[in-house]
Amino acid sequence: MLLWFLFVKVPAPDTFLVQNPPSVPTLIAVKWASSWRLAAFVVDWHNFGYTLLALSLGRNNMFVSLYRWYGLIMGKMATGSLKAMQHELDQNWGVRAQVLYDQPPEFFHPALLEERHELFCRVKNDLCHPISRGISLKYKSPCFDFLLSFSIRSDVKSFNLNLELENQELNETLFTTKIYTDISLKQNRPALVLSSTSW
Repeated sequence: MLLWFLFVKVPAPDTFLVQNPPSVPTLIAVKWASSWRLAAFVVDWHNFGYTLLALSLGRNNMFVSLYRWYGLIMGKMATGSLKAMQHELDQNWGVRAQVLYDQPPEFFHPALLEERHELFCRVKNDLCHPISRGISLKYKSPCFDFLLSFSIRSDVKSFNLNLELENQELNETLFTTKIYTDISLKQNRPALVLSSTSW
């Protein structure tokens, strides 16, 4: 089925970009298709397939060794690779991978100050209003509860969690202040870390 799509069904591309793992049979199938269709063969190395197999079979298993050899051969046949594993490929595999950079679409950009303020205003009730020494949240987990209670104990003196202000022209969040139309970041704002595995 994979070969049918690569050789026939999919219109001929300039480049085949394949994520590794899975390595078998993906790498060899894409290599064959790229040769047949005169396209570049680029590997996005997320991990080595043999290391994942070694978790279940053990590092000294014959299939793990065969899988490692397969990854080595296929890696050397690639036209290019993304940068995530360039050093590893060079130092330990002898693969001279040329780096090709991936990037998000043009509509992704750092949030404007106005966008940040609007977001923080929307979520401030979930983040900032204490309810009997706790915080009202729509989504909770035991780990988050622990971090939250630690954060409240540490920061309750630093941050005013009650943001219902008497002055209607002043609009505040933990991170931003808006006076009339002027928005600024607060000097004593906490750090906010967001993590994602995909755009």
